[in-house]
Amino acid sequence: MHKILALFLCLAACSIDSGTTPDVGMMLASDGATGAPRDGGVGGRISVPQYRVEGVPLTQLTFYDRTLDTYCFPRKTTAGLRCVPGGVFLLNYADPGCTQLAGMLATCSASTYGIASDAPTNTCDQGNYHTFRLRKLTQANYYGKSGATCVALPVPANTSLYAADTEIDPTTFAEAVEVR
Repeated sequence: MHKILALFLCLAACSIDSGTTPDVGMMLASDGATGAPRDGGVGGRISVPQYRVEGVPLTQLTFYDRTLDTYCFPRKTTAGLRCVPGGVFLLNYADPGCTQLAGMLATCSASTYGIASDAPTNTCDQGNYHTFRLRKLTQANYYGKSGATCVALPVPANTSLYAADTEIDPTTFAEAVEVR
């Protein structure tokens, strides 16, 4: 009996993490998604990227959607709480009537998604996030509202203008649940 207990204690001591966890990179080739980060033990569609900074394990407060092959963040949508991809914030317009949402990025960047939010209904509400596919524009001006007037503004140098295209059905994104 003493030998079994000693063996159990030895095995338990050997399995304790001594701080020599192997470095975790950003790619996980085993799930077929080439851009997917390692998931730190979380399986399924959503994973939590883990990194090492000067040897210290660090879990980011972001998530990765393996199905869509993109980072995502829990946000309120018209379909409830969903893990919505990050993207260009659509704060401007592409047309002189200020009806076509648009956003800008540095020319060296690229984005697949554009994000817009409803106006909050009260001070505690963040509004619903709407996610759009983007199309790159080559025009010289974008537009912004100044009171009730739509004003033309030059697209800054080294910046690309993107217009919101089709809105993506929020049920496309993984459902999230807030746990308190």
